[in-house]
Amino acid sequence: MTKVICFASGKGGVGKTTISSNLAYEISKSNKNVLLFDADLGLANAQIALGIKTKFSFNDFLNGEKSLKDILVKINSNFNLLPGASGVKKLSSLSDIEVSGIINSFNEISSNLDYLIIDSAAGISNSVITFLGASQFKILILKDDPSSMADVYATIKVLNQDKLTTNIFIIVNSVEKNRGIFIFKQLQSISKKFLNVELNFLGSIQYDEVFSMLTRSGKPVCPISKNNQSQSDFVYLAEKIIKLPNENEITGGVQFFLQSLISKKSA
Repeated sequence: MTKVICFASGKGGVGKTTISSNLAYEISKSNKNVLLFDADLGLANAQIALGIKTKFSFNDFLNGEKSLKDILVKINSNFNLLPGASGVKKLSSLSDIEVSGIINSFNEISSNLDYLIIDSAAGISNSVITFLGASQFKILILKDDPSSMADVYATIKVLNQDKLTTNIFIIVNSVEKNRGIFIFKQLQSISKKFLNVELNFLGSIQYDEVFSMLTRSGKPVCPISKNNQSQSDFVYLAEKIIKLPNENEITGGVQFFLQSLISKKSA
Protein backbone atom coordinates (compact mmCIF):
# COMPACT_ATOMS: atom_id res chain seq x y z
CA MET A 1 0.00 0.00 0.00
CA THR A 2 1.18 3.50 -0.82
CA LYS A 3 2.46 5.48 2.15
CA VAL A 4 1.21 9.07 1.94
CA ILE A 5 3.47 11.55 3.72
CA CYS A 6 2.96 15.31 3.99
CA PHE A 7 5.74 17.74 4.90
CA ALA A 8 4.82 21.06 6.50
CA SER A 9 6.63 23.71 8.53
CA GLY A 10 4.36 26.43 9.86
CA LYS A 11 6.65 29.05 8.30
CA GLY A 12 8.96 29.47 5.34
CA GLY A 13 12.73 29.34 5.34
CA VAL A 14 13.25 26.24 7.48
CA GLY A 15 14.26 23.88 4.66
CA LYS A 16 10.99 22.00 4.12
CA THR A 17 11.29 21.66 0.34
CA THR A 18 14.99 20.87 0.54
CA ILE A 19 14.28 18.10 3.04
CA SER A 20 11.26 16.62 1.28
CA SER A 21 13.12 16.57 -2.08
CA ASN A 22 16.22 14.90 -0.69
CA LEU A 23 14.27 12.35 1.33
CA ALA A 24 12.17 11.49 -1.72
CA TYR A 25 15.41 10.97 -3.64
CA GLU A 26 17.01 8.83 -0.91
CA ILE A 27 13.90 6.68 -0.55
CA SER A 28 13.82 6.09 -4.30
CA LYS A 29 17.40 4.77 -4.12
CA SER A 30 16.03 1.89 -2.02
CA ASN A 31 14.11 0.63 -5.06
CA LYS A 32 10.91 2.33 -3.96
CA ASN A 33 8.62 4.13 -6.41
CA VAL A 34 8.21 7.71 -5.21
CA LEU A 35 6.07 10.60 -6.40
CA LEU A 36 6.89 14.04 -5.00
CA PHE A 37 3.85 16.32 -5.28
CA ASP A 38 4.80 19.99 -5.13
CA ALA A 39 1.65 21.16 -3.37
CA ASP A 40 2.99 24.64 -2.68
CA LEU A 41 0.90 25.66 -5.65
CA GLY A 42 1.71 29.36 -5.44
CA LEU A 43 5.51 29.07 -5.43
CA ALA A 44 6.48 25.59 -6.72
CA ASN A 45 10.01 25.46 -5.28
CA ALA A 46 10.62 21.72 -5.65
CA GLN A 47 11.87 22.06 -9.22
CA ILE A 48 14.46 24.61 -8.03
CA ALA A 49 15.64 22.26 -5.29
CA LEU A 50 15.94 19.46 -7.83
CA GLY A 51 17.72 21.66 -10.37
CA ILE A 52 15.28 21.02 -13.20
CA LYS A 53 13.08 23.04 -15.52
CA THR A 54 9.63 21.66 -16.11
CA LYS A 55 8.00 21.88 -19.53
CA PHE A 56 4.48 21.69 -18.16
CA SER A 57 2.87 22.46 -14.82
CA PHE A 58 -0.30 22.08 -12.82
CA ASN A 59 -1.68 25.03 -14.72
CA ASP A 60 -1.67 22.99 -17.93
CA PHE A 61 -3.64 20.29 -16.13
CA LEU A 62 -6.17 22.73 -14.70
CA ASN A 63 -6.70 24.25 -18.12
CA GLY A 64 -7.47 20.79 -19.49
CA GLU A 65 -4.49 20.92 -21.84
CA LYS A 66 -2.54 18.04 -20.25
CA SER A 67 -3.21 15.00 -18.08
CA LEU A 68 -1.31 14.40 -14.85
CA LYS A 69 0.76 11.77 -16.65
CA ASP A 70 1.76 14.38 -19.21
CA ILE A 71 3.19 16.79 -16.66
CA LEU A 72 5.14 14.27 -14.55
CA VAL A 73 8.91 14.82 -14.59
CA LYS A 74 11.15 11.76 -14.21
CA ILE A 75 14.05 12.40 -11.81
CA ASN A 76 15.30 8.82 -11.86
CA SER A 77 13.82 5.41 -12.66
CA ASN A 78 11.95 5.34 -9.31
CA PHE A 79 11.35 9.03 -8.64
CA ASN A 80 8.89 11.39 -10.37
CA LEU A 81 7.97 15.00 -9.65
CA LEU A 82 4.46 16.35 -10.02
CA PRO A 83 5.27 20.06 -10.45
CA GLY A 84 3.26 22.97 -9.13
CA ALA A 85 3.05 26.27 -11.00
CA SER A 86 5.16 29.16 -9.78
CA GLY A 87 3.44 32.52 -9.72
CA VAL A 88 0.08 31.34 -11.05
CA LYS A 89 -2.35 33.02 -8.71
CA LYS A 90 -5.23 30.73 -9.67
CA LEU A 91 -3.44 27.73 -8.21
CA SER A 92 -3.16 29.31 -4.77
CA SER A 93 -6.93 29.43 -4.32
CA LEU A 94 -8.39 26.36 -5.96
CA SER A 95 -12.14 25.93 -6.09
CA ASP A 96 -13.81 22.80 -4.77
CA ILE A 97 -14.49 21.62 -8.33
CA GLU A 98 -10.84 22.07 -9.33
CA VAL A 99 -9.56 20.26 -6.25
CA SER A 100 -11.96 17.37 -6.86
CA GLY A 101 -10.70 17.11 -10.42
CA ILE A 102 -7.09 17.06 -9.28
CA ILE A 103 -7.48 14.39 -6.66
CA ASN A 104 -9.62 12.15 -8.84
CA SER A 105 -6.94 12.29 -11.52
CA PHE A 106 -4.41 10.85 -9.10
CA ASN A 107 -5.98 7.46 -9.73
CA GLU A 108 -4.33 7.27 -13.14
CA ILE A 109 -0.80 7.75 -11.76
CA SER A 110 -0.98 5.88 -8.46
CA SER A 111 -0.47 2.29 -9.62
CA ASN A 112 2.68 0.64 -8.24
CA LEU A 113 3.41 3.75 -6.17
CA ASP A 114 5.18 3.08 -2.86
CA TYR A 115 5.33 6.67 -1.59
CA LEU A 116 3.34 9.81 -2.29
CA ILE A 117 5.31 12.64 -0.71
CA ILE A 118 3.57 16.00 -0.47
CA ASP A 119 5.58 19.19 -0.14
CA SER A 120 2.91 21.55 1.20
CA ALA A 121 3.04 25.33 1.32
CA ALA A 122 4.54 27.20 4.26
CA GLY A 123 2.16 28.43 6.94
CA ILE A 124 -1.08 26.96 8.27
CA SER A 125 -3.57 27.82 5.55
CA ASN A 126 -6.66 25.69 5.06
CA SER A 127 -5.01 23.89 2.14
CA VAL A 128 -1.98 22.93 4.27
CA ILE A 129 -4.17 21.53 7.04
CA THR A 130 -6.28 19.71 4.42
CA PHE A 131 -3.22 18.00 2.94
CA LEU A 132 -1.86 17.14 6.39
CA GLY A 133 -5.18 15.75 7.56
CA ALA A 134 -5.57 13.55 4.50
CA SER A 135 -2.07 12.09 4.82
CA GLN A 136 -1.14 8.95 6.70
CA PHE A 137 2.03 10.49 8.12
CA LYS A 138 2.59 14.16 8.96
CA ILE A 139 6.20 15.41 9.14
CA LEU A 140 6.73 18.89 10.57
CA ILE A 141 10.03 20.72 10.08
CA LEU A 142 11.47 23.28 12.45
CA LYS A 143 14.73 25.02 13.24
CA ASP A 144 16.35 25.98 16.51
CA ASP A 145 14.70 29.37 16.98
CA PRO A 146 11.66 30.53 18.98
CA SER A 147 9.62 31.68 15.97
CA SER A 148 10.01 28.34 14.22
CA MET A 149 9.03 26.51 17.41
CA ALA A 150 5.98 28.76 17.81
CA ASP A 151 4.86 28.23 14.22
CA VAL A 152 5.13 24.44 14.39
CA TYR A 153 3.28 24.47 17.71
CA ALA A 154 0.53 26.57 16.07
CA THR A 155 0.27 23.95 13.31
CA ILE A 156 -0.06 21.18 15.89
CA LYS A 157 -2.71 23.22 17.71
CA VAL A 158 -4.82 23.53 14.55
CA LEU A 159 -4.41 19.82 13.83
CA ASN A 160 -5.51 19.10 17.38
CA GLN A 161 -8.62 21.26 16.98
CA ASP A 162 -9.52 19.19 13.91
CA LYS A 163 -8.66 15.90 15.69
CA LEU A 164 -5.85 15.14 13.23
CA THR A 165 -2.98 14.40 15.60
CA THR A 166 -2.12 10.79 14.77
CA ASN A 167 1.31 10.06 13.32
CA ILE A 168 2.89 13.49 13.74
CA PHE A 169 6.66 13.31 13.30
CA ILE A 170 9.24 16.03 13.88
CA ILE A 171 12.48 16.79 12.03
CA VAL A 172 14.77 19.47 13.46
CA ASN A 173 16.83 21.07 10.72
CA SER A 174 20.22 22.77 10.70
CA VAL A 175 21.35 22.03 14.24
CA GLU A 176 24.51 20.91 15.97
CA LYS A 177 24.85 17.20 16.57
CA ASN A 178 22.61 15.95 19.42
CA ARG A 179 20.87 19.35 19.64
CA GLY A 180 17.85 18.11 17.70
CA ILE A 181 16.52 15.78 20.39
CA PHE A 182 16.73 18.64 22.92
CA ILE A 183 14.61 20.89 20.68
CA PHE A 184 12.15 18.07 20.12
CA LYS A 185 11.75 17.45 23.85
CA GLN A 186 10.93 21.13 24.37
CA LEU A 187 8.22 20.97 21.71
CA GLN A 188 6.96 17.64 23.01
CA SER A 189 6.71 19.03 26.52
CA ILE A 190 4.50 21.99 25.63
CA SER A 191 2.42 19.95 23.19
CA LYS A 192 1.76 17.33 25.84
CA LYS A 193 1.09 19.87 28.60
CA PHE A 194 -1.27 22.21 26.76
CA LEU A 195 -2.72 20.04 23.99
CA ASN A 196 -2.26 16.49 25.30
CA VAL A 197 -0.72 15.61 21.94
CA GLU A 198 2.03 13.01 21.60
CA LEU A 199 4.72 13.69 19.00
CA ASN A 200 7.33 11.41 17.43
CA PHE A 201 10.97 12.35 16.88
CA LEU A 202 12.04 11.29 13.40
CA GLY A 203 15.50 12.84 13.66
CA SER A 204 17.56 15.92 12.92
CA ILE A 205 19.81 17.29 10.19
CA GLN A 206 23.06 18.84 11.27
CA TYR A 207 24.09 22.30 10.14
CA ASP A 208 26.01 22.25 6.86
CA GLU A 209 27.51 25.53 5.63
CA VAL A 210 27.83 24.41 2.00
CA PHE A 211 24.27 23.13 2.00
CA SER A 212 22.99 26.37 3.55
CA MET A 213 24.87 28.43 0.97
CA LEU A 214 23.31 26.50 -1.91
CA THR A 215 19.84 26.94 -0.41
CA ARG A 216 20.29 30.70 0.04
CA SER A 217 21.56 31.15 -3.51
CA GLY A 218 18.65 29.24 -5.05
CA LYS A 219 20.92 26.57 -6.50
CA PRO A 220 19.99 22.86 -6.75
CA VAL A 221 20.29 21.02 -3.43
CA CYS A 222 19.18 17.56 -4.51
CA PRO A 223 20.75 15.09 -4.64
CA ILE A 224 23.03 16.20 -1.87
CA SER A 225 26.72 15.38 -2.32
CA LYS A 226 28.22 12.54 -0.30
CA ASN A 227 30.85 15.06 0.80
CA ASN A 228 28.28 17.18 2.60
CA GLN A 229 28.06 16.73 6.36
CA SER A 230 24.29 16.34 6.31
CA GLN A 231 24.13 13.60 3.68
CA SER A 232 24.34 10.81 6.25
CA ASP A 233 21.42 12.40 8.10
CA PHE A 234 19.24 12.18 5.00
CA VAL A 235 20.17 8.53 4.51
CA TYR A 236 19.30 7.80 8.15
CA LEU A 237 15.96 9.65 7.96
CA ALA A 238 15.03 7.91 4.71
CA GLU A 239 15.67 4.55 6.32
CA LYS A 240 13.43 5.49 9.26
CA ILE A 241 10.63 6.59 6.92
CA ILE A 242 10.84 3.31 5.00
CA LYS A 243 10.44 1.45 8.30
CA LEU A 244 7.32 3.39 9.33
CA PRO A 245 4.59 0.76 9.70
CA ASN A 246 1.27 0.73 7.88
CA GLU A 247 -0.49 0.17 11.19
CA ASN A 248 -3.97 0.85 9.86
CA GLU A 249 -4.62 0.00 6.23
CA ILE A 250 -7.97 1.78 6.40
CA THR A 251 -6.24 5.16 6.84
CA GLY A 252 -3.45 4.54 4.37
CA GLY A 253 -2.98 4.59 0.65
CA VAL A 254 -3.73 7.01 -2.15
CA GLN A 255 -7.44 6.19 -2.23
CA PHE A 256 -7.93 7.18 1.41
CA PHE A 257 -5.87 10.32 0.77
CA LEU A 258 -8.11 11.29 -2.15
CA GLN A 259 -11.33 10.54 -0.29
CA SER A 260 -10.13 12.55 2.72
CA LEU A 261 -9.29 15.54 0.56
CA ILE A 262 -12.70 15.45 -1.11
CA SER A 263 -14.58 15.23 2.17
CA LYS A 264 -12.44 17.97 3.75
CA LYS A 265 -12.98 20.36 0.85
CA SER A 266 -16.73 19.77 0.76
CA ALA A 267 -17.21 20.01 4.53
